[in-house]
Amino acid sequence: MRSRETIIGIIACLFLLAAPAVAQDDSRLCHTSEDAEEIIATCTRSIQSGRWRGKELAWAYTNRAYGFELRKDYESAIGDASEAIRLDPADFNAYNNRANAYKARGESDRAFADYNQSLRLNPKYAIGYHNRGLLYEVRGERDRAIADYRQALRFDPNYRSARENLRRLGVEP
Repeated sequence: MRSRETIIGIIACLFLLAAPAVAQDDSRLCHTSEDAEEIIATCTRSIQSGRWRGKELAWAYTNRAYGFELRKDYESAIGDASEAIRLDPADFNAYNNRANAYKARGESDRAFADYNQSLRLNPKYAIGYHNRGLLYEVRGERDRAIADYRQALRFDPNYRSARENLRRLGVEP
């Protein structure tokens, strides 16, 4: 009987030792995965772990919003991005993610407001210029779209989508 208790104790210790590794893996995948379901699952576990506060917690909500956006669950994406903004009003990625969800729902005025805020917070944010350029295109504002794609390339000369969008519009990058 004594050896059974010892084995159970050893197994319990192994689980306790493995828990930080699993939490660390969740944190890494929450920030790096491109799979919607994996992002949502790992970010959810990270949020629920209680280990994160402030900007770190905001970052998990921002990333989970991106996962919801990939899943086309725009209501959840807006909710998580809004929570990230509440936790960290300087999180330009959260504004960008929320803008993407608003754009997908056809709420272009709200999307513009968030893209603009994202770019106010980070004026060198190539992704923000590119995304706002896409919205300008949808609204038929070709010249503004071109200007934003060029800004995206100014801050990230290797931004393939911005280069392709300019070419598609008949403009050399």
